[in-house]
Amino acid sequence: MRMMLKTMLAGVLVSLAAVAPFGAANAASLGACGSAGANLLSDFVTTTGSPPFTSNGNSCTANDKTFSNFTYFPQGDFAPGVGANPVPPAAVGVASADPTTNCPTNQTCPGLVFNANWNATGAGGDVFISFTVTAPTASINDVQLGVSGATGMPSPVTDVAMITAGAVSEQRNLNFDNSFRAAVTFPAPQMTVSISNDMEVPAGFRATDIEKQFSQAMMGGGTLTTSESEEPGSVIVFPKFIQGAISVSEGTSLPITELEIGVVCPKGVTCPEHEPVKIRFHWVCGATEADFATSFVCKETDFDITATVFEKIVLTPNAETPGFYTVAGGGLPTKFAPAPECPQGGGYLIGWVINTSDQPIKFDGLVGDAHLRPGSPVPSVAGALNPFAGSPSSLGDYDAIPIQADPALANNALITTNGNGALIFDGAAGHYLAVTGQVIGDVRYTNLTTGPTFTLGVLTLLTLDVKSNRPNLATFVDLDFFGGNPSAIGNENQLSTSTDFICWEEIPITAISSDLVTTTMGRKGVFVSAPAVDVTGAPVTLLGLSEVLEGGTFPPTAAWPRASFTGLFNSSNPVPTHFVPTPSPNFLQ
Repeated sequence: MRMMLKTMLAGVLVSLAAVAPFGAANAASLGACGSAGANLLSDFVTTTGSPPFTSNGNSCTANDKTFSNFTYFPQGDFAPGVGANPVPPAAVGVASADPTTNCPTNQTCPGLVFNANWNATGAGGDVFISFTVTAPTASINDVQLGVSGATGMPSPVTDVAMITAGAVSEQRNLNFDNSFRAAVTFPAPQMTVSISNDMEVPAGFRATDIEKQFSQAMMGGGTLTTSESEEPGSVIVFPKFIQGAISVSEGTSLPITELEIGVVCPKGVTCPEHEPVKIRFHWVCGATEADFATSFVCKETDFDITATVFEKIVLTPNAETPGFYTVAGGGLPTKFAPAPECPQGGGYLIGWVINTSDQPIKFDGLVGDAHLRPGSPVPSVAGALNPFAGSPSSLGDYDAIPIQADPALANNALITTNGNGALIFDGAAGHYLAVTGQVIGDVRYTNLTTGPTFTLGVLTLLTLDVKSNRPNLATFVDLDFFGGNPSAIGNENQLSTSTDFICWEEIPITAISSDLVTTTMGRKGVFVSAPAVDVTGAPVTLLGLSEVLEGGTFPPTAAWPRASFTGLFNSSNPVPTHFVPTPSPNFLQ
């Protein structure tokens, strides 16, 4: 059966090669593979007439790779309209593969999983799927192939994959004998790879998943490189800002948030005096599910600032003119920044160095810190104390998080982005270094009941896996908090809980679990997160801060007089990702 089908299929595909894909004129990138509108094979192929179903021109992305040019040819039992168990394109799910599984050591393997009930209830069936994967640069080391859900011990299901990349053309056969796993390693990293996959399911047997993953070429001899938070970067992230101003005890007004960005000369570079450095910033807001019209949409506001080497600039998130606040030594802010439109009153700021053509470049010279006056006694909608409004007496500082570019790039060299203009954080050649998806930190447990000193513990969490001004997947974080010594729960004993958020959140720890109080957990402890994942289970990046508000007047009758921030540690396990800014409408698409 297989030989006959392949012969017939070859003739069909040759004839299709001379025809433009149906719907190509309206082709579109549908965003992340597996997201809403990009989670069925019918989103990528034609759905009318008889098979084969050819590409409609649509594509999707997984990490930095674009998947396109899909074809689907179900035959025998799976043929729509005539088969015993028809499986049309709309019955085949498309999802991003977990890039950390079935992957060579110290590499990451984004890819696709096709899922359907290919159950041969009649005479048997055959499934042909083909597609093309394209990376921004020649960075694909190999292809990892798999089939799962095959029934029978041993199962007679067989899968034949043809992998084509440049001059390379390799076939791999997957069956029970090799546990339905195989791989093709390229002699040199590839930019474009084409996959043709033919799976045969004999009568009375079944398979559910066809997996194709593509390992990412890494820097440094195959090691995915994470960024160094203590070194200047080409990107800088401020995990938290709070909008607004507060009247302080000296009788003047000050912003609740001051964000300070310093520009230094990159290591090994000689910088001319007053060298200009252009930085593109994005205010990124968290989202809620309260309003259906804006649910999951992370609003962003972008703007550009030009500084010079060794200049210190100060920004506020309030659309204030330079010198709006009069302080000793000069006014602040020093540069104008438009106000973000954050529904929760806060979010995070990310900035990256660009050239005069607004393209991201390598300039590992950004450092920064923030000064915040948090701690209003005003209750939030949920009834918890509101950390988004200011306190006239508190002041807390934290260091921003720099992210470096590929060390092999020359200073001012272009950073490679994908077709959507996304910033790619994966440590690969021409990209930014990676960040991680797991956080570890100290925590001060909340005490709102017993004086003389009261405390409120707060966590700020964010992800760089963001599509600005578009719907985003929720981020899920499992957390283990450990009891202090002494504590009712017991020294080192853990309390397991979780939180989820969309792009960014600041949350009192008692809103995560009401047991995270001193009477249960003791005064201080540590916490460890599991690797963060999205709703599909795919790993995502995770950064954040731990915060303590402290005072001797019982809240909420007075603002917190003291505040402190602690940066979070990480596992050094990189999670490749991309941050997708909103494209400018001023440029023709």
